[in-house]
Amino acid sequence: MPITFDINSSDRIVVMRVAGVLDEQAVNLARGSIRAHPDFDPSMVQLFDMRCAQQISLSADAVRALAYVSIFDRGARRAFVVGNDFQFGMARMFSLYSEARAQTVEVFREIDSALLWLGGGPLPEGT
Repeated sequence: MPITFDINSSDRIVVMRVAGVLDEQAVNLARGSIRAHPDFDPSMVQLFDMRCAQQISLSADAVRALAYVSIFDRGARRAFVVGNDFQFGMARMFSLYSEARAQTVEVFREIDSALLWLGGGPLPEGT
């Protein structure tokens, strides 16, 4: 599976990691699995780690469609961590589309900065 996730209910964070090809189907499959997970709460924060994505296969229309439908509540902080300029551009496009839907999404190049912005310290044990 190109996207894996861990839900840490005590720290109220959903950590998603991409490995391989990131496409619309992978995102929708991961969203469905997270939404169905008994520990998921839509008010949790999200860390979406794209640094190990080998390829991003999303059109601008797909990015917009994904941004317009969220499993997270409005106001839930969501941090995307990227490893290169292309990932940064794609994540920033998602962020801009998300802002139009009252979502709070920021893009970072360093995981520690993302975690600090999300309101926590180091990544919780086991995630």
